[in-house]
Amino acid sequence: MLKNSPVEIDQKASSLSLRSGNIGLEFIKSHNGWYLSEVKTLIGDNWRTALLGTDGKEFSSGLGCVNAETLSWIEESHGRIVICLEGETKDWEAKSTIEMFPKESEIQRTQIYRPKKELTTRFGSGFEVATSEKVSYTYPLRVFGKALPIQPTNVTSDVSWALPLPFHLLAFDKFVVGYGIDRSQSEGTLTLVSTDKNFRIGVQMPDRTEQPQDLAPTVTEPHLVRVGEPDDDVFAARSSIKLTEVIRFGELTLGDPFLRALEVMAPVAFKSAQMPAGPVEVADGIVNFFKDGQLWDENALAPGKGWYRNMWVRITGDKPSSLSDGAGCFDFGWGEGIATETIVAVLRHWRRTGSTDLHSHIDEISRNIHLFRRGSKSPASYFDRFKGDKFCDFMLQDWVWTHCLAHNGLELLDAYLENPNYPDPAVRKIWLDTAQEIAAYLALHQRSNGDFPDIFMEQEREYDLSTSRIIARASVCGLFVKLHQEHVPGSEDYLERAKSLAKHLAPEIQDYEFNNNMLDVVGSPIAIPDGESAAYVLEGLVPLFEATGDPEILRLCEAATAVASWWTYTYDLTTAYRGRTRGGQTCRMPDYPLAFAGGTAKHVKPFLDLYRLTNREIYRTMAREMTAFICACRIHQPEKPWNGGLVHAFDQHAGYLWGPEREGQVDSGMTTGKGLAAIEIWLEAQSQ
Repeated sequence: MLKNSPVEIDQKASSLSLRSGNIGLEFIKSHNGWYLSEVKTLIGDNWRTALLGTDGKEFSSGLGCVNAETLSWIEESHGRIVICLEGETKDWEAKSTIEMFPKESEIQRTQIYRPKKELTTRFGSGFEVATSEKVSYTYPLRVFGKALPIQPTNVTSDVSWALPLPFHLLAFDKFVVGYGIDRSQSEGTLTLVSTDKNFRIGVQMPDRTEQPQDLAPTVTEPHLVRVGEPDDDVFAARSSIKLTEVIRFGELTLGDPFLRALEVMAPVAFKSAQMPAGPVEVADGIVNFFKDGQLWDENALAPGKGWYRNMWVRITGDKPSSLSDGAGCFDFGWGEGIATETIVAVLRHWRRTGSTDLHSHIDEISRNIHLFRRGSKSPASYFDRFKGDKFCDFMLQDWVWTHCLAHNGLELLDAYLENPNYPDPAVRKIWLDTAQEIAAYLALHQRSNGDFPDIFMEQEREYDLSTSRIIARASVCGLFVKLHQEHVPGSEDYLERAKSLAKHLAPEIQDYEFNNNMLDVVGSPIAIPDGESAAYVLEGLVPLFEATGDPEILRLCEAATAVASWWTYTYDLTTAYRGRTRGGQTCRMPDYPLAFAGGTAKHVKPFLDLYRLTNREIYRTMAREMTAFICACRIHQPEKPWNGGLVHAFDQHAGYLWGPEREGQVDSGMTTGKGLAAIEIWLEAQSQ
């Protein structure tokens, strides 16, 4: 031991105890050999066990498991300890290097396996969770903040289908633990085996497997599909299979435990800051796409009633089109061409650059918004889409969705509030008037418990989804709060209405039930979780927190941030479009996960607002990572009309672009418009 070392060591013939700072490791030598038996952390004056090793499984494969034959250790620097273990079977040999970093409350274990001959197998390691006390657990996109024990299950995620955040997250009563793969050091995925007797978490190679090349039938017939999970793979003789695990601890203070766990793992997840590449150039390119992309139709809704078509499709094929295969629609709200998001985006660009090139389009769209009103009564709701001769929702039904309606009102209200000097006051007033009418309509239909229906069907018939409610309806809170702060006539009770809705939704948010915000899941017999839901919750609750300072509302914002992080990639996949996934949020599970810059972009403003309000660095980190991904989705094809737009979405496992026949699409709102809005608000924040 080094002189004046903070390390505590208790070494015997058949055991070794190492404690440095607030982390501790216990090793036992059984008749099988050496194994890591306990991983501990110091909380107050007490050492608490979080993870348990298993005798006979220090090294593990599908062909057998063994303990280590040898163990050695050395204190390399003040408090830093390196432990080496080695073992072998008849099929392979293995070496493990464990490093203790007390200042970071971190333990890193690198295992290297070398097959003695060609093998078809898998390699991995793991721990049992010490469940003698209350523990909550998250396995990103598989288990969402559930108290242990959970139902028996056996899960191994394909990293592309999907494992955006490669860590098991555990929340004990006074501390949190993150354990998983350091993807900057090695490949690998997570494993989970839950039985009636124990709960085991681990890591594994291989981490990929074959997946469907088209939309799996999960949504309509979930019993027909099982998402492929990595199992055995072929490993060459004398090849090297490396797994770098990391364990980090953090004390649990007030607030959401899984946001705290994210902060604890952030130094591993975001080892080097990913800065947005060329955000000014990307933003200017998007504006040029709106000018030159041939999507403006001056007779869209009626003769002389202009609007942007929703998208180009088949951009990588022989027959690109803006009129067929889902293109040729005109969207006020939820749809590829969502105009409310594009209005905000173009206006933010105008504030930065002074360019008024698109004002004529923005003014024309604004003057035509009234055509989307449903019915003649006042206050009215608004349809999302116009297709052919019909105003409707995204699914071409006579429905209005609460979260879409509130989001549209909130976007238009932001356009009004952010642009007091807009050249045409009459157009600006349209934004306020429309937001005000939407809010009045919603207030008219608010239930006595503060809640709203998921959908307003024909004749205002209220409908709630049976599989899971749509948590995105929290967006209403933001609309109510901002109108109340503007002292708009009729908004006197809007703040209380927002509080009432937030109180009603709190249990769903605290249970991390973020489902069904995507309109095309309406016929699903199962709930479809989606990370984009977190953005709707945040755009509703961040303004409410700013208005009230209520710590309970902040905690709900923290829970939504935690959920958003589980869906956001912290590393790149070579199989993805341009090999880029870091910072991008996956949408859809389990039927066909897609990297979606549009959903990603929705989070940037609320994260920047939360950073401004709390000075908590994780919010700015998430905003930066997401903006970088958005910028990476820009299309550079100068000879094409969609040049400068953003790729709508792509699958991570094979790099296909989302769209008809996987030939890609570029929209005028949902990704490209919202992406521009996110980039501009990021640039504005940096200038401040």
